[in-house]
Amino acid sequence: MDEKQYSSGWERIETVRASAAQARMSAELDRELLSADDVTNDLINDGAGAMDRSWTRHS
Repeated sequence: MDEKQYSSGWERIETVRASAAQARMSAELDRELLSADDVTNDLINDGAGAMDRSWTRHS
């Protein structure tokens, strides 16, 4: 694997800082977003509830 050559230690530090900030932002988005399982469960549960409510209205 080729390593990037930095012109100074400060350039390398700034690159690491930017990478760490991006990783933190990505982790925060992962925590905020629903997982596929959560979405599927919500769709199934909301869909079943909607069917039950419509059945009782029409009976």
